[in-house]
Amino acid sequence: MSDTIIGVGKSNLSNAVQAAKEASQIAIEKLKGKKASFALVFATTGYDQEQLMQGFSTILGNIPMSGCSGEGIITPSGSDEGSCIVAVMLFAGTQLPIHNFIASGLKENSYQCGENLAGAINKYHTNGKETLMVFLDSMTVNVTKVLEALEKKLTWNPLIIGGTAGDMMKFQKTYQYHNSKVYTDAITAVMLPSDYKVDWLVSHGCEEVGLEQKVTKTDKNAIVEIDNQPAWEAFRQFLPDNPENFKGEDAFHLCLGEIKQCEAPYGEQLIIRMPVGIDQTTGAVKFSVEIPHGCPIHLTRRDPQVIAENVLTAFKSLLARNQNKKVLAVFQYDCAGRGRVIYGHNVNDILIKPVQQLLPADTPWIGFHTYGEIAPIGNKIFFHNFTAVIAVLFDK
Repeated sequence: MSDTIIGVGKSNLSNAVQAAKEASQIAIEKLKGKKASFALVFATTGYDQEQLMQGFSTILGNIPMSGCSGEGIITPSGSDEGSCIVAVMLFAGTQLPIHNFIASGLKENSYQCGENLAGAINKYHTNGKETLMVFLDSMTVNVTKVLEALEKKLTWNPLIIGGTAGDMMKFQKTYQYHNSKVYTDAITAVMLPSDYKVDWLVSHGCEEVGLEQKVTKTDKNAIVEIDNQPAWEAFRQFLPDNPENFKGEDAFHLCLGEIKQCEAPYGEQLIIRMPVGIDQTTGAVKFSVEIPHGCPIHLTRRDPQVIAENVLTAFKSLLARNQNKKVLAVFQYDCAGRGRVIYGHNVNDILIKPVQQLLPADTPWIGFHTYGEIAPIGNKIFFHNFTAVIAVLFDK
C-alpha cells in the first residue's frame, strides 16, 4: 500500500488571491503534515486568472500545477456554478511521480499542438500503463486533430481522459493552467504514474428523436447537409417553434448522436455531439469535432431522469468491479449542459450527491463542468458532449 495522501480545498471568496490561498490552506490541512508535490486546479472565470495563480504561488511555492477554467466546479460539497469558485487537489507521498505538460497554438494547428504534446510526454512514460488527463481550450481547438496526433505520435496507448475548458457560458475565452502560469489556446496535460490503477465511466442521458439519418456533406468541423438537405433545416424542425436562427440555448434542447460501432461488449454507441453554431449562408451546423461524410447519425434530446439514472448505475458498476481496492481520489468531467441548466438549484440533490454518496464523505473529489469531455469507449478515445466522464484513482 502506498503512502499517498490527497486533499481537496475549495473557496468562494471573490478576491482571487485570497480565494486561492484559502483553498490551498484547506487542502494542506488534509495532508497530515506531508508536503504537497503536485496541484490540480479548476476555477471559474469570474476571477482575475493571473491573480489566482499568484495566490496559489504564495502558499504552494513552485510545485508543479495543472488545470483549467470551468463553467462550474465539482468538489466533495457537490457542483457549484457561481462566478467565483476555485478548487485545488493536492497530492503528497513518495510514490506519486506526477509529470505535467503544456502545448500551445491550437487555433493555428491543432494537430501540431497535439504532436508537440506527445513528443514531450514520450520522454517520461515507463511501462505503458500511465494515465493522461488533458484539458484544452474549447474556443480554439479542433479536438479531432488533437486526438489524431496523440494516437499517432504517442509511443504507447495510455488511458486519456479530460475535458475542454469553460467560461460561464460566455463562449468567448477559456484558460489553461501550468506551473502557476495562465495560458489560452493551449492544452495542459497531467501524467499519472502506473503505480496506481485508474478506472473510468462514460455516461450520457440522450435519447433518439426521429429516424436514423446520414451526413451527406461536410466542411471540416461543420455538417453542411443531412440526407441531402441543409443541416440546419434537419435540426430546427425538432426545436421549439422551428426557429430561423441558432441560439446557444438550442444546443441544450437538441444535439447529435454519431453512431459508432465499438468493440465487444460495447457494440453500437451514440457518441453525443453538441452544435456550437451555424453558417447562416449555407445552413451548415458547426461542431468542435469533425464528423465524417457518410456517417450515420440520430438527432437526440436529453432526458433529465435518464441522465441521473445512467450515471448512478455506471458508478455503482465501476465500484463493484473494483470492490477490493482503496479509492484515493475521484476526477469528474461533466458537461456544462448537465448541470443547473437542466436541474436548476436541484442539480446536487438529483445528479451529483447520489453518486458521491456511494463513497465516504471525505473522499478527495475534484472536477469541473466542461464544454466537452474526452474518454475512451473500449480502446478508442472519443470526444463527447452532454456526457459525464468520472475516473477513480485506486491504490494497487
